[in-house]
Amino acid sequence: MRKDITDIYKDVMDIVLPVKIVEQQEIITDNQPVQLSKKSTIEINGIALLAKKYFLNNFPNSEVVITNEFKNVILTYAKDNDIIINSENFFYCGELKKFKNQFNAFGPAYSIDGSKSEEDKYNLIKELYWKIEEYKKFNNYFKAIDHKFYLQLALSNFGTNFDEDIDVKLFISKDMLCKNNQLPIPDDLIVKIINRLFYAMFKPKKTVYVDEYSNYQTVKKLPMLPSFGIYGY
Repeated sequence: MRKDITDIYKDVMDIVLPVKIVEQQEIITDNQPVQLSKKSTIEINGIALLAKKYFLNNFPNSEVVITNEFKNVILTYAKDNDIIINSENFFYCGELKKFKNQFNAFGPAYSIDGSKSEEDKYNLIKELYWKIEEYKKFNNYFKAIDHKFYLQLALSNFGTNFDEDIDVKLFISKDMLCKNNQLPIPDDLIVKIINRLFYAMFKPKKTVYVDEYSNYQTVKKLPMLPSFGIYGY
């Protein structure tokens, strides 16, 4: 996972966006100098230009700015892992704009508009932030779980007769048993992965000499029946 994060840092730094340049021209009008600004733009002909102008003029938009939360997480990880970045260039997304979607029925949503390089860089920065957050959650969880101890047990029959209804009693010293509510709880960001890995990490493995007890009877849960009110719903 750390290699993936380092690769994303490199991908972001490889995208070099041109800095917006404003040229100043001085024009003399009625003996008074007037300062005019001229900015180079890419011309889009025909319908595409009209559609873009309509979109820009009729939808609320703002310049995309990387939040301080994202910056702090990314810069802190870079410092802790000796990754050298120029923060001013690293978080610069050119003239990328963010537009509020007026037609989303599920609440406020935004779309971005800019060059492919600008959009790629912005998406990589977001991916980098979430990768770092995921790494931090994993790191914190496994640090907490490493402070817990577990014991692998196996029941062996050294006799010559088969037996049933064997009672096993385990005596554990006070305060040495870890209850469910004392186990660390994985964050929502990693809980699905932890659920898949938990038994793989802690469940004893079968060998040619040790097998699972395949006839263990588990308690079947009764299905939950729907409840109906006095009016049938």
